[in-house]
Amino acid sequence: MERTVDQKVIDIQQTPEQANAFILENDAFIRNCIRHFQNRSGASQASRQYVSDSEDHWAISLEAFHEAMQTYHYDKGSFYSFASMVIERRLIDHTRREARHLKEVPIDPYVFESNSEQDDAYPDQGMRTQVVRQLSVEPDESIKLEIEAANQRFSEFGFSFFDLADSSPKAQKTKAACALAVNCILESPVLLQELKRNGQLPIKSLEKMSGIPRKIIERHRKYIIAATEIVGGDYPHLSQYMSFIKRGTSR
Repeated sequence: MERTVDQKVIDIQQTPEQANAFILENDAFIRNCIRHFQNRSGASQASRQYVSDSEDHWAISLEAFHEAMQTYHYDKGSFYSFASMVIERRLIDHTRREARHLKEVPIDPYVFESNSEQDDAYPDQGMRTQVVRQLSVEPDESIKLEIEAANQRFSEFGFSFFDLADSSPKAQKTKAACALAVNCILESPVLLQELKRNGQLPIKSLEKMSGIPRKIIERHRKYIIAATEIVGGDYPHLSQYMSFIKRGTSR
């Protein structure tokens, strides 16, 4: 039996820049997984009072599908079977967490930046998770268009929008350091030109100019580049999720 899709996922693990296209190609599959889960479990009337099930489920399933792409092994069998299992597990995790929250007080869902057992691994997925949610409710698709444009730009630096969680700063002190790095680049024509000309973060120059340890800059390279492009570019919606970068950073 042909396993073209399974092999394609293995290939994408070596060439992650192809991941976005594959995710978009499988939008129908992801939504079918959501419908299957909702039909089996039913939607809680109580949960609808605070957050749309379909919006939350779509955001969580999208990230779960991406996770499945990253962790899939050929000897696990069909990728689609594996992906549907990962998506269902994440939706179950979310349903259990939501049930616990509903026993407490009404809370704005945007307070929660992650909705699965991955919270401990990625406690500050921030912009990516919120934007993924917003994609399903933005009527003029402006955020979707911004993400597509940002993805195209990020690909020139060798990463994508879906890679940001891995390089996003977790601790408040590190977030402040990254914000300082971004502002330093945006305020320095030399650094900004070097970044755009070479397609690489000028780590040595940035370290010297900002005083930020090289280790932090290297570890959060993708995030710093992405934030620089978004805050300094024409991304009015995406830049709202990174407004803290321009909020009184001082050197």
